[in-house]
Amino acid sequence: MAVAFALYIFYNKKLKEIVQPFLREKITYIQLKKLLSIGIGPALQFTFEVAAFACAGIMAGWLGKITLDAHGIALSIAAFTYMFTSGISGAASIRVANYKGLNDWKNIKIAGTAAFVLAGLIMLSFASVFLLFYETLPTFFNKHKEVIEVSSGLLLVAALFQFFDGTQVTGLGVLRGLSDVKMPTVIALTAYWVIALPLAYFLGFPQKLGIYGIWFGLTAGLIFSAVALYLRFWHLTKK
Repeated sequence: MAVAFALYIFYNKKLKEIVQPFLREKITYIQLKKLLSIGIGPALQFTFEVAAFACAGIMAGWLGKITLDAHGIALSIAAFTYMFTSGISGAASIRVANYKGLNDWKNIKIAGTAAFVLAGLIMLSFASVFLLFYETLPTFFNKHKEVIEVSSGLLLVAALFQFFDGTQVTGLGVLRGLSDVKMPTVIALTAYWVIALPLAYFLGFPQKLGIYGIWFGLTAGLIFSAVALYLRFWHLTKK
């Protein structure tokens, strides 16, 4: 896939004007260092998030096979909808970065806000689908009555965190366009490893809420991340 993308980029006529200047440039240590300093933050952000959800999967496994299967089904459906706002996040990074290059803070605010609104509307739409078809969607994955029952309940929780999940990934993209990566990385670490996982364990096991407690813990982390990232964007644009 990487080779196919490279060939497409360098041999597509429409992209020729964009690619040619890059071919004339010499790669320097300073450029690589700057790229690494910007890229390592988002890499850690994704690592914190994916690792936290992986750990939540391990905790779901402690509750038995039926719970683990239900967790996998509900998470797969939620991950599918997440990809839509992940795409918006990437587009927002590009738009915001373009305006940042022009030092156009008015349009930075407009582009960033538009991304948040669009992501929110899309995720609210998916939340409505989850609420309407929470009993039907799991049947596409499994026919076991108990698995469907638990995963249906988890989709109701997913409907609750859809908006915040879309907002937080969009916030990461918008701030990345501003080359603001250090604070979002701290926010991601706090959201998933200080709030989400400890709370998921506490609600799931000492409080005996089971898999729903685990998902409520993850939801709390997503809410914190979404709110904190939006406030960070608001603070930077106001400043």
